[in-house]
Amino acid sequence: CPAASRLVRAGDALRVIAVGDSITEWAGPAGRGYVSFLEECTGWQISNYGIAGSTMQNVGDWPSYWSTPKYQQAMASQPDIVYLMLGTNDVGIWNADRYRNDAEAMVRAFRDLPSSPRVYVMAPPPMFLRHYLGAQIVDDEIPPLLYRVSVVVGRNVTFLDVVPQVFGGSNHTCADCMYERGILTTRGDGVHPVDYGYARMAEALCAATAPSCSCPHARPGRQLWTLELVGLVAGCSLPLLLCLFCSCVFYRSRLAVFVTSTWWQPCALRGLRGRWAETSFRTHPV
Repeated sequence: CPAASRLVRAGDALRVIAVGDSITEWAGPAGRGYVSFLEECTGWQISNYGIAGSTMQNVGDWPSYWSTPKYQQAMASQPDIVYLMLGTNDVGIWNADRYRNDAEAMVRAFRDLPSSPRVYVMAPPPMFLRHYLGAQIVDDEIPPLLYRVSVVVGRNVTFLDVVPQVFGGSNHTCADCMYERGILTTRGDGVHPVDYGYARMAEALCAATAPSCSCPHARPGRQLWTLELVGLVAGCSLPLLLCLFCSCVFYRSRLAVFVTSTWWQPCALRGLRGRWAETSFRTHPV
Protein backbone atom coordinates (compact mmCIF):
# COMPACT_ATOMS: atom_id res chain seq x y z
CA CYS A 1 0.00 0.00 0.00
CA PRO A 2 1.95 3.08 -1.22
CA ALA A 3 -0.11 5.58 0.78
CA ALA A 4 0.27 3.58 3.98
CA SER A 5 4.01 3.06 3.47
CA ARG A 6 4.58 6.75 2.78
CA LEU A 7 2.75 7.91 5.90
CA VAL A 8 4.22 5.25 8.15
CA ARG A 9 7.71 6.32 7.12
CA ALA A 10 6.81 9.95 7.72
CA GLY A 11 5.38 9.14 11.13
CA ASP A 12 2.09 10.89 10.36
CA ALA A 13 -1.37 9.80 11.45
CA LEU A 14 -3.03 7.76 8.73
CA ARG A 15 -6.52 8.94 7.82
CA VAL A 16 -8.51 5.90 6.71
CA ILE A 17 -12.22 5.81 5.91
CA ALA A 18 -14.71 3.10 4.98
CA VAL A 19 -17.58 4.01 2.65
CA GLY A 20 -20.48 1.65 2.00
CA ASP A 21 -23.94 0.42 2.91
CA SER A 22 -25.17 -1.65 5.87
CA ILE A 23 -22.44 -4.27 5.33
CA THR A 24 -19.99 -1.50 6.21
CA GLU A 25 -22.06 0.30 8.84
CA TRP A 26 -23.50 -2.66 10.73
CA ALA A 27 -21.88 -5.34 12.85
CA GLY A 28 -22.35 -9.05 13.48
CA PRO A 29 -24.17 -10.67 16.45
CA ALA A 30 -21.21 -9.96 18.75
CA GLY A 31 -21.20 -6.27 17.83
CA ARG A 32 -18.21 -6.10 15.47
CA GLY A 33 -18.12 -5.35 11.74
CA TYR A 34 -15.30 -5.61 9.24
CA VAL A 35 -14.17 -2.06 10.04
CA SER A 36 -13.65 -2.96 13.69
CA PHE A 37 -11.71 -6.11 12.81
CA LEU A 38 -9.64 -4.24 10.21
CA GLU A 39 -8.67 -1.67 12.83
CA GLU A 40 -7.39 -4.49 15.03
CA CYS A 41 -5.51 -6.09 12.14
CA THR A 42 -3.78 -2.92 10.94
CA GLY A 43 -3.58 -0.78 14.07
CA TRP A 44 -5.20 2.06 12.12
CA GLN A 45 -8.08 4.21 13.29
CA ILE A 46 -10.74 3.89 10.59
CA SER A 47 -13.72 6.24 10.30
CA ASN A 48 -16.89 4.38 9.36
CA TYR A 49 -19.05 6.30 6.89
CA GLY A 50 -21.36 3.43 6.01
CA ILE A 51 -25.08 4.11 5.52
CA ALA A 52 -27.58 1.24 5.64
CA GLY A 53 -29.75 0.95 2.54
CA SER A 54 -27.65 3.28 0.39
CA THR A 55 -26.83 2.71 -3.27
CA MET A 56 -24.11 3.62 -5.72
CA GLN A 57 -26.65 4.71 -8.34
CA ASN A 58 -27.65 8.33 -7.95
CA VAL A 59 -31.43 8.06 -8.27
CA GLY A 60 -33.59 10.81 -6.80
CA ASP A 61 -36.35 8.66 -5.27
CA TRP A 62 -33.97 6.05 -3.84
CA PRO A 63 -31.60 6.31 -0.80
CA SER A 64 -28.50 7.09 -2.84
CA TYR A 65 -25.20 7.43 -0.97
CA TRP A 66 -24.59 10.63 -2.92
CA SER A 67 -27.42 12.41 -1.08
CA THR A 68 -26.42 11.43 2.47
CA PRO A 69 -24.63 13.72 4.95
CA LYS A 70 -22.00 11.01 5.46
CA TYR A 71 -20.90 11.34 1.84
CA GLN A 72 -20.11 15.01 2.45
CA GLN A 73 -18.38 14.11 5.73
CA ALA A 74 -16.30 11.43 4.02
CA MET A 75 -15.20 13.90 1.34
CA ALA A 76 -14.39 16.56 3.95
CA SER A 77 -12.25 14.14 5.98
CA GLN A 78 -9.45 14.37 3.39
CA PRO A 79 -8.55 10.68 3.71
CA ASP A 80 -5.33 8.95 2.76
CA ILE A 81 -7.02 5.58 2.16
CA VAL A 82 -10.62 4.91 1.09
CA TYR A 83 -12.32 1.52 1.27
CA LEU A 84 -15.33 1.82 -1.05
CA MET A 85 -17.96 -0.94 -1.22
CA LEU A 86 -21.39 -0.17 -2.65
CA GLY A 87 -23.63 -2.30 -4.82
CA THR A 88 -25.71 -4.74 -2.79
CA ASN A 89 -28.72 -2.41 -2.56
CA ASP A 90 -28.40 -1.39 -6.21
CA VAL A 91 -30.01 -4.62 -7.36
CA GLY A 92 -33.41 -3.15 -6.47
CA ILE A 93 -33.02 -0.41 -9.12
CA TRP A 94 -30.50 -2.15 -11.32
CA ASN A 95 -29.29 -0.45 -14.46
CA ALA A 96 -25.81 -1.58 -15.45
CA ASP A 97 -24.86 1.54 -17.43
CA ARG A 98 -26.07 3.90 -14.70
CA TYR A 99 -24.27 1.90 -12.03
CA ARG A 100 -21.01 1.96 -13.99
CA ASN A 101 -21.22 5.69 -14.67
CA ASP A 102 -22.08 6.60 -11.07
CA ALA A 103 -19.38 4.30 -9.72
CA GLU A 104 -16.81 5.95 -11.97
CA ALA A 105 -17.95 9.40 -10.85
CA MET A 106 -17.70 8.50 -7.15
CA VAL A 107 -14.31 6.86 -7.49
CA ARG A 108 -13.01 9.93 -9.33
CA ALA A 109 -14.48 12.24 -6.69
CA PHE A 110 -12.54 10.48 -3.92
CA ARG A 111 -9.39 9.98 -5.97
CA ASP A 112 -9.19 13.66 -6.93
CA LEU A 113 -9.40 14.99 -3.37
CA PRO A 114 -6.50 17.28 -2.33
CA SER A 115 -5.19 14.51 -0.05
CA SER A 116 -4.69 12.24 -3.13
CA PRO A 117 -5.96 9.11 -1.39
CA ARG A 118 -5.50 5.53 -2.45
CA VAL A 119 -9.01 4.27 -3.31
CA TYR A 120 -9.79 0.58 -2.95
CA VAL A 121 -12.87 -0.32 -4.96
CA MET A 122 -14.24 -3.47 -3.33
CA ALA A 123 -16.65 -6.02 -4.75
CA PRO A 124 -19.33 -6.81 -2.13
CA PRO A 125 -19.80 -10.26 -0.60
CA PRO A 126 -22.05 -12.64 -2.51
CA MET A 127 -25.68 -13.10 -1.55
CA PHE A 128 -26.46 -16.52 -0.10
CA LEU A 129 -29.99 -16.32 -1.54
CA ARG A 130 -30.01 -18.70 -4.47
CA HIS A 131 -33.63 -18.05 -5.43
CA TYR A 132 -33.31 -14.26 -5.40
CA LEU A 133 -32.68 -12.73 -8.83
CA GLY A 134 -30.56 -9.95 -7.33
CA ALA A 135 -28.02 -12.48 -6.07
CA GLN A 136 -26.85 -13.14 -9.62
CA ILE A 137 -26.24 -9.42 -10.14
CA VAL A 138 -24.13 -9.14 -6.99
CA ASP A 139 -22.23 -12.35 -7.73
CA ASP A 140 -21.61 -12.04 -11.46
CA GLU A 141 -22.28 -8.53 -12.79
CA ILE A 142 -21.05 -6.04 -10.22
CA PRO A 143 -17.43 -7.30 -9.81
CA PRO A 144 -16.47 -7.00 -13.51
CA LEU A 145 -18.15 -3.59 -13.73
CA LEU A 146 -16.14 -2.33 -10.76
CA TYR A 147 -12.96 -3.78 -12.25
CA ARG A 148 -13.54 -1.85 -15.50
CA VAL A 149 -14.24 1.33 -13.51
CA SER A 150 -10.94 0.92 -11.65
CA VAL A 151 -9.04 0.44 -14.89
CA VAL A 152 -10.66 3.49 -16.50
CA VAL A 153 -10.04 5.81 -13.55
CA GLY A 154 -6.52 4.45 -13.24
CA ARG A 155 -4.11 6.30 -10.96
CA ASN A 156 -4.34 5.56 -7.23
CA VAL A 157 -7.31 3.23 -7.72
CA THR A 158 -7.19 -0.53 -7.05
CA PHE A 159 -9.94 -3.06 -7.55
CA LEU A 160 -10.24 -5.74 -4.85
CA ASP A 161 -12.21 -8.98 -5.21
CA VAL A 162 -10.83 -10.54 -2.02
CA VAL A 163 -14.16 -10.17 -0.19
CA PRO A 164 -16.14 -12.43 -2.58
CA GLN A 165 -13.24 -14.88 -2.52
CA VAL A 166 -13.48 -15.14 1.27
CA PHE A 167 -17.11 -16.25 0.94
CA GLY A 168 -16.36 -18.70 -1.85
CA GLY A 169 -17.70 -16.51 -4.66
CA SER A 170 -20.82 -17.73 -6.43
CA ASN A 171 -20.21 -21.22 -4.99
CA HIS A 172 -20.91 -19.88 -1.48
CA THR A 173 -18.51 -22.33 0.16
CA CYS A 174 -18.06 -20.36 3.40
CA ALA A 175 -21.51 -20.76 4.93
CA ASP A 176 -20.04 -20.04 8.38
CA CYS A 177 -19.13 -16.56 7.09
CA MET A 178 -22.79 -15.72 6.50
CA TYR A 179 -24.63 -17.85 9.06
CA GLU A 180 -24.16 -18.79 12.70
CA ARG A 181 -25.48 -22.31 13.02
CA GLY A 182 -26.87 -23.90 16.16
CA ILE A 183 -28.21 -27.36 16.92
CA LEU A 184 -31.78 -26.56 15.92
CA THR A 185 -31.69 -23.16 14.22
CA THR A 186 -29.53 -20.97 11.98
CA ARG A 187 -28.99 -17.23 12.47
CA GLY A 188 -28.28 -14.98 9.48
CA ASP A 189 -30.09 -13.41 6.53
CA GLY A 190 -27.78 -14.48 3.71
CA VAL A 191 -26.78 -10.87 2.94
CA HIS A 192 -25.03 -9.50 6.03
CA PRO A 193 -22.06 -11.51 7.33
CA VAL A 194 -21.80 -12.76 10.88
CA ASP A 195 -18.76 -11.99 13.02
CA TYR A 196 -16.67 -14.78 11.51
CA GLY A 197 -17.38 -13.46 8.01
CA TYR A 198 -16.47 -9.91 9.01
CA ALA A 199 -13.24 -11.14 10.60
CA ARG A 200 -12.33 -13.06 7.43
CA MET A 201 -13.08 -9.95 5.34
CA ALA A 202 -10.72 -7.90 7.51
CA GLU A 203 -7.96 -10.51 7.21
CA ALA A 204 -8.20 -10.51 3.43
CA LEU A 205 -8.33 -6.71 3.17
CA CYS A 206 -5.40 -6.31 5.53
CA ALA A 207 -3.29 -8.77 3.54
CA ALA A 208 -4.11 -6.93 0.31
CA THR A 209 -3.75 -3.31 1.45
CA ALA A 210 -1.65 -2.92 4.62
CA PRO A 211 2.14 -3.09 5.01
CA SER A 212 1.75 -5.42 8.00
CA CYS A 213 -1.06 -7.32 9.68
CA SER A 214 -1.73 -8.54 13.19
CA CYS A 215 -5.13 -10.20 12.89
CA PRO A 216 -6.51 -12.40 15.68
CA HIS A 217 -7.28 -16.00 14.79
CA ALA A 218 -10.89 -16.16 13.60
CA ARG A 219 -13.12 -19.16 14.23
CA PRO A 220 -16.77 -19.76 13.36
CA GLY A 221 -19.11 -18.62 16.10
CA ARG A 222 -20.50 -21.27 18.43
CA GLN A 223 -22.49 -19.03 20.77
CA LEU A 224 -25.84 -20.05 19.29
CA TRP A 225 -24.85 -23.73 19.42
CA THR A 226 -23.86 -23.40 23.08
CA LEU A 227 -27.06 -21.56 24.03
CA GLU A 228 -29.23 -24.16 22.34
CA LEU A 229 -27.29 -27.00 23.98
CA VAL A 230 -27.80 -25.44 27.41
CA GLY A 231 -31.47 -24.98 26.61
CA LEU A 232 -31.87 -28.59 25.53
CA VAL A 233 -30.12 -29.92 28.64
CA ALA A 234 -32.22 -27.69 30.87
CA GLY A 235 -35.40 -28.61 29.03
CA CYS A 236 -34.72 -32.34 29.34
CA SER A 237 -33.58 -32.14 32.97
CA LEU A 238 -36.51 -30.10 34.26
CA PRO A 239 -39.17 -32.85 33.91
CA LEU A 240 -36.84 -35.36 35.58
CA LEU A 241 -36.13 -33.02 38.48
CA LEU A 242 -39.82 -32.25 38.82
CA CYS A 243 -40.64 -35.97 38.89
CA LEU A 244 -38.02 -36.59 41.59
CA PHE A 245 -39.33 -33.69 43.64
CA CYS A 246 -42.92 -34.93 43.44
CA SER A 247 -41.81 -38.46 44.37
CA CYS A 248 -39.95 -37.20 47.42
CA VAL A 249 -42.93 -35.14 48.54
CA PHE A 250 -45.30 -38.08 48.04
CA TYR A 251 -43.24 -40.65 49.95
CA ARG A 252 -42.44 -38.19 52.71
CA SER A 253 -46.14 -37.52 53.21
CA ARG A 254 -46.87 -41.27 53.27
CA LEU A 255 -44.16 -41.79 55.92
CA ALA A 256 -45.59 -38.97 58.04
CA VAL A 257 -49.06 -40.54 57.89
CA PHE A 258 -47.65 -43.92 58.90
CA VAL A 259 -45.74 -42.49 61.87
CA THR A 260 -48.69 -40.49 63.19
CA SER A 261 -51.29 -43.22 62.71
CA THR A 262 -52.54 -45.18 65.81
CA TRP A 263 -53.28 -48.61 64.43
CA TRP A 264 -49.71 -49.85 64.77
CA GLN A 265 -49.08 -48.46 68.29
CA PRO A 266 -51.08 -51.16 70.30
CA CYS A 267 -49.27 -53.87 68.35
CA ALA A 268 -45.96 -52.31 69.23
CA LEU A 269 -46.91 -51.99 72.90
CA ARG A 270 -48.12 -55.60 73.04
CA GLY A 271 -44.83 -56.70 71.56
CA LEU A 272 -42.92 -54.72 74.11
CA ARG A 273 -45.03 -56.12 77.00
CA GLY A 274 -44.58 -59.69 75.76
CA ARG A 275 -40.83 -59.35 75.56
CA TRP A 276 -40.78 -57.74 79.07
CA ALA A 277 -42.86 -60.57 80.57
CA GLU A 278 -40.68 -63.22 78.99
CA THR A 279 -37.57 -61.54 80.29
CA SER A 280 -39.04 -61.20 83.79
CA PHE A 281 -40.09 -64.87 83.92
CA ARG A 282 -36.62 -66.01 83.07
CA THR A 283 -35.05 -63.68 85.62
CA HIS A 284 -37.53 -64.37 88.46
CA PRO A 285 -38.96 -67.87 88.09
CA VAL A 286 -42.07 -68.71 90.15
